[in-house]
Amino acid sequence: MFGDVEQPFWMVVPEVYADVAPAPLYLNLASGSGDHHGFFEGWRPNLDDLEGLMAIVNTSAGASPPGRRSHETLIALIDHIGEEYCVDPTRVHVMGTAWASGLADRLACEAPGRVASFVGAFGGGGSSMCNPERPVPLLTFTGDADRSGVTALVARWVEANGCDPEPLVDDLGSGVFRKSYENCEADLVYFDIEGLGHALPMHESKGPGARWTVEYEEVDFLEETLRFFADHPLP
Repeated sequence: MFGDVEQPFWMVVPEVYADVAPAPLYLNLASGSGDHHGFFEGWRPNLDDLEGLMAIVNTSAGASPPGRRSHETLIALIDHIGEEYCVDPTRVHVMGTAWASGLADRLACEAPGRVASFVGAFGGGGSSMCNPERPVPLLTFTGDADRSGVTALVARWVEANGCDPEPLVDDLGSGVFRKSYENCEADLVYFDIEGLGHALPMHESKGPGARWTVEYEEVDFLEETLRFFADHPLP
């Protein structure tokens, strides 16, 4: 309980975790009309090699009261997890897909001293852009179904992070384009995937989450996300 708000979540704790060594924390925000149970079952087959703590949090628009979708509640949750587990406060990262990408965006903007970097994929940003106290590294993905919303998200953080407006574009094949922005105060990388709908690119589609994914050799959403997080602790 955080005030009057009950915030359910799953904690995924790898076997190598020991409470004597600070570990990174990844907040994975549930989206759509599902909840944290469905997200946990969907992600579990992909988490065998996870080297940090993952909190799969119920923030979905269809299943949650508004308090669960508050950045203040998520900050309180980060504090709570830090009391229960040995968390490295310089490596707290947030990932949101579809609807929840807006919440990841808002949390990074409102609490840039707590969020080291974030992923906002396959959905637009928060309803309003605050003025973050520091630039925040952003990794994002889109397919054809969500390009306008993700493009708007990227444009706002290009400005906030002080990047050059035109990206370098690498054609990885199969319609996958990696766009990276130069001269940023915090990195911004954008995977734009032609022909992909509202889904995640993964090397292998497996388990209940296979319905969310499309197989690509060129890019894997989770691999890219965890690599980006590892490369971007708080300064």
